Amino acid sequence: MSSPSTPATTVAGVGEQSPGGWIAQLYSEPVSTGLVSRDQRLAEVRADVPTAQVLLSDDFASLRQGYWVIYDPGPFSDGSAALAFCAAHGRVTKDQCIGRFLSHDASDFPYQCYPPAANPSGDCKHS
Repeated sequence: MSSPSTPATTVAGVGEQSPGGWIAQLYSEPVSTGLVSRDQRLAEVRADVPTAQVLLSDDFASLRQGYWVIYDPGPFSDGSAALAFCAAHGRVTKDQCIGRFLSHDASDFPYQCYPPAANPSGDCKHS
């Protein structure tokens, strides 16, 4: 049986993402909704982005705690590159994708890059 910090066997990539780089955040699912809901959402996202993975936000200080984050690891040079990847997969709204900087430093929380890919807003480059 899986606990919130232990992935279901059907999910690849949980907890394997290294900090210190940009990801394309494709969806975030509250941990409180359970593993079945997380896995269903991951399957839906994989219809557009087959390489999507999932991580626990609690493992990264730059993310809001209490969520499963469905993402593509890239690699992406910055948030704009993550948005370009998403646009190529038909994910063009902030509910479908944002560029996020992933780290163990809470001061990196503001590094969030919002669509549209052609004219992004937010903090799209990590200084």
